[in-house]
Amino acid sequence: MTDLLKDALLFPNLEGWMLTGKPDTTLTLRNVEKTELVTDRGRAEKWALVFQESPKTLLLNKTNVKKLIQGLGPDTDHWTGARVTLYAQAMKVSGAETFGVRIRQIEKPAPKETGKKRAAAANKAEGLDGLNKDLFG
Repeated sequence: MTDLLKDALLFPNLEGWMLTGKPDTTLTLRNVEKTELVTDRGRAEKWALVFQESPKTLLLNKTNVKKLIQGLGPDTDHWTGARVTLYAQAMKVSGAETFGVRIRQIEKPAPKETGKKRAAAANKAEGLDGLNKDLFG
């Protein structure tokens, strides 16, 4: 196992260098959660995207939050099921060259069906829509 692979396995969060030289990665949002981040400056709580397809989370920064709000709205409860396409972007942080994770594209989640809509769709598929109207008004 290479040192790079060992390092990647030790990091719980998705980082830009992990995406460098790879095609864009599209993942489905499971939820948004607060996570504790430990750095050389101490501990801090940060919001992170949790994905269905990956155990790694993406710590949110202002740039990505603005993009998510533009694409999905400000209510994070409505972000579940959205698909985001991620890529690595070269940047300088404190004068050092590095890579950040950016969101290229956002696909809204499919609308959630209510119980009535789901039942109506099932009845229509079974040809029972008219019968139900006759029987139950």
